Amino acid sequence: MTVDSDTGQRSTGSQLDELILALLEERGVLPTATVADEIDEEADTVNTRLEMLAQTGLIEHRETINGDVWLAW
Repeated sequence: MTVDSDTGQRSTGSQLDELILALLEERGVLPTATVADEIDEEADTVNTRLEMLAQTGLIEHRETINGDVWLAW
C-alpha cells in the first residue's frame, strides 16, 4: 500500500492498477518510467503492477531498442 503525496490517502494495488490502465488507455503506449512519473509512484512499484496486469492479459509488454513499453488496447 502506498500513500498519495497530494491527498495523503493510501492507495491499494487495485487503485494503482486502475490509474495505470486509465493512463495507458488514454495514451496508448508508454514506457515504465513515464507511467511512474505520470501517476507519481515509485518505478519499482509501478513495474510490479505492470507485470501483474500483463500476466492477466489486460496490457501487453514489448521490448524496444530504447527500452520497454506497455500497451493497452
